[in-house]
Amino acid sequence: MMFISNWFSQTRALRTRKERGLHPVDELSRFRMLACALFCGICVSLTYTYELFATRFRQQFQLSAGDLSTVNTVGLVFNYLLFPYSFIFEALGPFVNFMICLACGVIGTVCLALTLSGAIPGNTATLTVFYAFLNIASGLIDTSY
Repeated sequence: MMFISNWFSQTRALRTRKERGLHPVDELSRFRMLACALFCGICVSLTYTYELFATRFRQQFQLSAGDLSTVNTVGLVFNYLLFPYSFIFEALGPFVNFMICLACGVIGTVCLALTLSGAIPGNTATLTVFYAFLNIASGLIDTSY
């Protein structure tokens, strides 16, 4: 497990830059981290944009207010119940949680896009599951970076 936790070692990168005679601060790396943090911040705020999805869900799938509330509530439950992932975080570090976040985000985004395009039949259950995947990703990215 030490391999995973030392994969992105900043001290090792600093040592190798000093050995090469380079300045210790890598500006390109700093810009990449800034861009990554920007997109992570956007992903974290996904939880608060449900109303953007709700109007499309209501129009396309003729969902009632109760159905829309179910989709949102289940998604928020999965967003806020991140306690099991803390064991993964403590044992393996944030990188594994980030990979789980990435997988859940891709699954939720692709499946929700396929549902909205009509490739997957849309009903309350499928929308709830796919929106829950998006909310898991939104919560995990907040704990991973």
